[in-house]
Amino acid sequence: LGKQAKADEVAVTALIGALKDSEIRVRATAAWALGKIQHPVEKVVPALIEALNDGDWTVRYNASICLTWLGQPAIPALERAIKDPRIFVRLYGADTLFRTDPSKVELVTPIAIGLLGNEQEGVRAMAAQTIGLIGEPAAAAVPELIRLLQDKTQAVQMNAVAALGAMGRSAGVAIPQLAKLLSADIKAALRVAAADTLSRIGESPELWVSAV
Repeated sequence: LGKQAKADEVAVTALIGALKDSEIRVRATAAWALGKIQHPVEKVVPALIEALNDGDWTVRYNASICLTWLGQPAIPALERAIKDPRIFVRLYGADTLFRTDPSKVELVTPIAIGLLGNEQEGVRAMAAQTIGLIGEPAAAAVPELIRLLQDKTQAVQMNAVAALGAMGRSAGVAIPQLAKLLSADIKAALRVAAADTLSRIGESPELWVSAV
């Protein structure tokens, strides 16, 4: 056991160094491998938290997934991450914290809502995705999600539509704006998503037909 622990520590040290490699694939693989090894936790967790600020989404995604694998030992660091001044650390920290421990919803929700208006489209899209994951407890986000239905980026619009659907009847105020999407000059996928969300909120499933 002692030899294995020592081997893990040596491997972790090398992988932490690889997180700073110039190649995205190397950094992403290193993050994934750290999540597989997991020990020593006191080294793995801070390294993965730092990787949430990587310039590439695949590295951030891998770090986030691996932090959820770590579970309880990662929670204190994730609670600190949602207060980090760096946007991606807050964003991915909030999403990861909720996925790891849904009871932290009251901590996560205001962070995600606050990022819905960020100037970066990728941040807006993921913040909306996190709100959709939370669902009805994040109903305070409905007004901002309605605004995002007019976003210039389709990924943001799609995630906003899906998040409203996750709210169910709590998103009833969004019905007029969602209905407008059914006849808008937009891609069919967005119209169908709007129809699906309307049916989740409580409108007639027949809207599916008119959206296609």
